[in-house]
Amino acid sequence: MPITPTALASELNTDPVGLGYAALVAAGNDAGCAAKLNTPTATLGFRNDIKSSEIVNAVVAADFAALTQLQFAKLNLMLLGGTLDATSSNTRTIFLAIFTGLSSTITALTALAQRPYTRAEVLGGIGTAVSASDVGFALRGSK
Repeated sequence: MPITPTALASELNTDPVGLGYAALVAAGNDAGCAAKLNTPTATLGFRNDIKSSEIVNAVVAADFAALTQLQFAKLNLMLLGGTLDATSSNTRTIFLAIFTGLSSTITALTALAQRPYTRAEVLGGIGTAVSASDVGFALRGSK
């Protein structure tokens, strides 16, 4: 979902998480505001682009041997598509069930499934980016 101009103006004028937009807004530095919005933050979010090979590499080798036939079959089915979307709570739940009791692998997969989000992504969803013209339009109604 894209960020509406109203929501973007509110973000820039109120700076709810303290990213320091005020000086940039006052100077009319739309590119600087956009750059701040598009820079990864400390806020972690789930990835929607995890490759199967990344998942295999994250599984502790001994944990493969500990899987039951059913767990292994579920894992194999999950990896068939080539890419997994960890933004889906169902996908995360299935992986937790497959690796029940295998805390090292669960820890590794949880770390793999997350990445720092930009403020733009927090506001508008994965892949959302803000341009200088978006900032100008939101603040002044012009690009």
